[in-house]
Amino acid sequence: MSRGWKILLGTLVLLVVLLGAAFGVDRYLVAQTEAQLEEEITTSVPELSGDIDVEIGGFLFLPQVLAGRLEDVRFTAASATYQDLTFQDVDVRLLGVSTGEPRTVDDVDLRMTLPVETLQAALASSEDVPEGVGIDVVDGELVATANLLGLPITVGLEPVANGNSISVTPTSFSIAGATVSAEDVPGNLIGDLGGLDVPIDQLPEGVELTEVVVLDGGVQVSITGTDLALDELSVG
Repeated sequence: MSRGWKILLGTLVLLVVLLGAAFGVDRYLVAQTEAQLEEEITTSVPELSGDIDVEIGGFLFLPQVLAGRLEDVRFTAASATYQDLTFQDVDVRLLGVSTGEPRTVDDVDLRMTLPVETLQAALASSEDVPEGVGIDVVDGELVATANLLGLPITVGLEPVANGNSISVTPTSFSIAGATVSAEDVPGNLIGDLGGLDVPIDQLPEGVELTEVVVLDGGVQVSITGTDLALDELSVG
């Protein structure tokens, strides 16, 4: 092998070693930063509970820091309390997070689940819903159940995002196994189930409730926003 080829191969090997070392340093720094953020979130956001997990995305961390903006930051928590409502499976994704002051984020996508128990409590607090009305998820559908003169009643419900609240609309009605249109049901049988709202208000400007999806055990709400200051983003 000629001397020129040996020099070239040696240079390539050295470059690979240096790149490997640099990548190792990069991964170490991102792990340290994630751990620090987990500690800061746990301390500064008491509304969150359970283990806090932070993940900084992107192929390399240091170039993002030097550019002054993290491409993708995601953190999860077991539960959160927001205005006396208890949510589960909190998943927050922040895109375009500035590393300098003022700290801003280009886009935020927050998803969390409102369990059936919380929806049941909202029903119980409504004076217009008859006593004994229960709520559950059956075969992927949110349903309310009750008894009328000893006959079982089931009302299918559709939760939808409505500005800063979850609106619940009856879609079907069954009494003793016979199904009729919800529109044909006398209003006094289901109370204000025809216009029940679960408020999620006092959201920061630029943030709104965009989607509600029925899951096993509850409903998942999606809250999104753009061009926000990080100090405006509080769970509670």
